[in-house]
Amino acid sequence: MKVLDLIILSRDYIENQEGEVITFEDNQMAKVKNLHYLSLHGLIGPDAFRENLLVKTILDENIDDVISALVPGEKRTRIETLTEKVQHHFDHLVVEFKSLRGEYFNKYNENRKEFALQYSPSGKKPHELFSAVMRTLKGTSFKDVEKIAEAQVKEHILNRTNSLGNAKDYIGAL
Repeated sequence: MKVLDLIILSRDYIENQEGEVITFEDNQMAKVKNLHYLSLHGLIGPDAFRENLLVKTILDENIDDVISALVPGEKRTRIETLTEKVQHHFDHLVVEFKSLRGEYFNKYNENRKEFALQYSPSGKKPHELFSAVMRTLKGTSFKDVEKIAEAQVKEHILNRTNSLGNAKDYIGAL
């Protein structure tokens, strides 16, 4: 039996290790993920499909590991489709966050009261990212706005999908 065969067979039995990186003679590389590691995502297995874990796995940028472990079929296609939708929504909210934050500084000239009257939950045009923007106004620079936006939007979506029921509602609305 070849070493590669042993590595592939061992993926069913090894725990507490993500997997192996294999370098071939032509210097191409491949990753073999252990099934125990993949099962930690809660998305591998015939009946495993938890929307809250799916959203977290997508936002943590680990979904490729899960997809690669799934055989082609309905479940894999569904996860790929939902991944695209969640990623698209995430990207959209990052743009929204930056726009709303920009309005605070430019249109409202850092006037918290006027900004809140417009976008707070009880404002004229409530915005779902109002609180996230308000948390980032002090002590941050404009050069960090992309990282800040991504972190705040990720936190916002994870809070919104923190339970299975909430995650199902979120995905259903995408």
